[in-house]
Amino acid sequence: MDKLHPDLLHFKLISGEMDAVKIYEGVVKPGRSPSSALQLFAKCVTLYKTNRKGKIKTEVYFSTDTKMDGMKLLRIYRLRFSTKMANSI
Repeated sequence: MDKLHPDLLHFKLISGEMDAVKIYEGVVKPGRSPSSALQLFAKCVTLYKTNRKGKIKTEVYFSTDTKMDGMKLLRIYRLRFSTKMANSI
């Protein structure tokens, strides 16, 4: 998977058509995902954040639940990490 150029045959834009943040979701095939050792398909959500200088930062999130909504997957990760940071203080 090319993080900067998602394959639009497998990924669709779910948020941010005109914004500095774009979010794509898709299903990654075995052999190209973190779950490839188990031969499972994985839901993949990729965020593209463009800063004021035009530099693009990418964040990639995965789930073995391929039916999960991409925005829900993103919310779960954000809640998980915000709770983890709050507990470490």
